[in-house]
Amino acid sequence: MQNTRLSQVPGFIGGQIDSWLQNPWRWLLTHTIALLLGFLVGIVIATYTGQGAVWDLPAAAVVISVIEGLSWYFYRRGRRSRLVSLLHTTKVGLTYNMILEAFKLGS
Repeated sequence: MQNTRLSQVPGFIGGQIDSWLQNPWRWLLTHTIALLLGFLVGIVIATYTGQGAVWDLPAAAVVISVIEGLSWYFYRRGRRSRLVSLLHTTKVGLTYNMILEAFKLGS
C-alpha cells in the first residue's frame, strides 16, 4: 500500500490523542467518562429491548459477543494502546450495568 497523506491521517490523529492523554488527570477523566458511557449504553439496551420483550435474547447475544470480542482483543496483546484501554473501560461499565439490571429484575 502506498504511503499517501490520506493513509497517514489515522496515525497522526492517534498520535495526537495519545500525546493529549499523557496528562494523568485527562487520563482519569476519559476513563471516568468511558465507564459512565458504558453504563449509559447498558441502560439504553436494557430499556429498549425490554419494551418489546421479543428482542431480549438477540440483544443479549449481541452484547455478550461484543463483550467477549473486546475482552479477547484486550487480553491477547502484550502492548495495549490507550484507545483499547478506553474501550475496555467502556466494556466494564456495560458489564456492570447488565449485572445490576439482572439484580433489579430478580433473575
